[in-house]
Amino acid sequence: MFRKGYRKTLDVDDLYNPISSDRSTVLGDRLERKWIKHLERSTKLGKNPSLLKVLVATFWPEYLYLGVISVILDLGIRLAQPIMLGNLLEYFRPGTEITRDEAFMYAGGLVALIGVSAILINQYIMCAFHYGMKVRAACCALIYRKSLRLSKTALGETASGKIVNLLSNDVSRFDIVSIFIHQMWIAPASAIIVMYFLYKEAQLAGIVGVVVVFLVTPLQCK
Repeated sequence: MFRKGYRKTLDVDDLYNPISSDRSTVLGDRLERKWIKHLERSTKLGKNPSLLKVLVATFWPEYLYLGVISVILDLGIRLAQPIMLGNLLEYFRPGTEITRDEAFMYAGGLVALIGVSAILINQYIMCAFHYGMKVRAACCALIYRKSLRLSKTALGETASGKIVNLLSNDVSRFDIVSIFIHQMWIAPASAIIVMYFLYKEAQLAGIVGVVVVFLVTPLQCK
C-alpha cells in the first residue's frame, strides 16, 4: 500500500476490502435484530426502548475481551510492578534477608512484566478502536436505514444537518468510550487495592495521602 501510494495517488479502488464481520451490512443487521427484539419486549412491558441496552446485548463479547485485558493490565501487571521493584531494592539494603537468586528473580520478573505490559497495551488500544469502529458502523447503518424509511413529512420536519451531525460527530464518540469504558470500575478497584497495600506498609499515613489526592481532584475539574 505504501509502495502504491508512492507511485500514484490512492483512490477508493486501491483500498483493501474489509473483513466480512466488519462490513456495515453485517454489523447493521446484527444490531437491528437485537433492536427489533428489544423494541417488541419493551412495547409489551410498556417501557421506553434503550439503545444502550441493545448495544450491550449486541457487542458484549467484544467488550468482555477488553475487560479481561484491562484486568490483567491494571489489576495485575501495574500493581505487581512496584511490588517487584520494592523487593528488588530491598536486596541492596544492609542486613537484607533477600538472597542474590531472589534478587535476580525479581529483576527478571520486573523486565517480563514491562514487556508483557507493552504488548497488552498495544493489543488493548487496537481492539478498543476496532470495537468502537464496529459500534460506530452499526449505528451509522441503522441511521441510514431509518432515514430511507422516513416519509416526506418526517423528512421535512428533520433537519438534514442533524442527520449529518449524527453520522459524522456523535457516533465517533464510541471510539473514545471504547478505550476508557472499563476504567469506570477498574479505577475504583485499583484504588481500593492500592489503599490496602499503603495501609499495610505505612498504616494511617498512607491512607491520609490517598484522602488528600481525592480531596484535590474536584478542584482540578472545571
